[in-house]
Amino acid sequence: MPRGGRRQSDARPDAVARGPDGVPPLLLVVDDYRDGREMVSEYLTHLGYRVEAARTGAEALEKVAQLQPDLVVMDVLLPDGDGLEFIDKIRALTVSPKIVVCTAAVIGDVRARARGMHVDIFVPKPCDLIVLACQIRHLFEPDRIVSGNGKA
Repeated sequence: MPRGGRRQSDARPDAVARGPDGVPPLLLVVDDYRDGREMVSEYLTHLGYRVEAARTGAEALEKVAQLQPDLVVMDVLLPDGDGLEFIDKIRALTVSPKIVVCTAAVIGDVRARARGMHVDIFVPKPCDLIVLACQIRHLFEPDRIVSGNGKA
């Protein structure tokens, strides 16, 4: 059990950021590994975000075009290609969501390539869900100070 006697699933910010219409941001989680995709999706849903998921880069492109999410959590190693290349394709669409790269592929030039693509956040796997949630919240509320336990 992590410090403070809390499981990751117990930590919850008091409220997620909301857009001008009062609706929580829509997040798209892209990962071919079902357990990882479901774990991140369920945790972010638990926090109050609206969450969709995709298993491949092609499915992610379709969902971005259709749903216009506010943020995409993208794995790099996908069955139909390089997740960073799909980020380029996503950015070519008329919508421009915030991008979080969450991947186990931290060797070589992956981090440098992501940085060069102006990815908003790079998170190595296995990712700490609380840290991921705090970083996502900070993207939507940059002036809000969020502690390591997810609370403001």
